[in-house]
Amino acid sequence: MIAPSKVNIAAKKLEKENLRFLAFLKNHADDDELDRQFLKLHNELFAEYDCCKCGNCCRTYSTALSEYEVGSIAAFLELSR
Repeated sequence: MIAPSKVNIAAKKLEKENLRFLAFLKNHADDDELDRQFLKLHNELFAEYDCCKCGNCCRTYSTALSEYEVGSIAAFLELSR
């Protein structure tokens, strides 16, 4: 596992590769299966890892939402877009 102090550096090195992979997943992956796989991997990786000690991933990674997703989330939370 990457040391918390090196997450940002590692992310920058792989930024282009990660963006290409994300584009591939958006066009080819089954959303439900991907969610199941990601949750399993997340649980394995973070079973003994305290995210409160670092927070680099929260500052480094971002999420892209479609207009539809923004509308759905806003409606669910009873907020304006």
